Amino acid sequence: MDDILEMVFDFVSLTERAKNTPASSDELAQRFALSRMIPGDGSAPGPDDTDQHSGGIPVQLTSPGGFESAHLVAVSRDGMRLRLAHPLRAGTVTIVRVIATSLGVELAFPCRVEWSDSDQMGLAFDGVPSRIPLARALSVGWNRPLDLRTGWGRRTVTAAA
Repeated sequence: MDDILEMVFDFVSLTERAKNTPASSDELAQRFALSRMIPGDGSAPGPDDTDQHSGGIPVQLTSPGGFESAHLVAVSRDGMRLRLAHPLRAGTVTIVRVIATSLGVELAFPCRVEWSDSDQMGLAFDGVPSRIPLARALSVGWNRPLDLRTGWGRRTVTAAA
């Protein structure tokens, strides 16, 4: 799956770059080749319950107020479908973080929620993705302690009623 994610990363990067600057003939050829290898129909993968018991790839994504864990169960050149306990609302902008261990990188895809139901959601790619060496990504991390009073930090969480 890491190889497919790398192809999707390259396709999305080339597509987003072409929006701002004219593509070279090599970039056009690469984008065309990738568009033939990666399925897609112009929209995020739709709902599908046939993969309900497949594990998928563990991912993290930003959500209002923090982070969510999910499983990537489908990917196309236009977006991805995730299974998770608390899907985001349609229209929400998020970043999906995927660890590609065989490639030694973390891939981060900016996305917009196209649809969601009780345990899955479809995301359309919405920006230039990033690729960070895994050693660097793990040293920074996304899972930081959250201080509910002041934001990020290592303070003890207290609540008063």
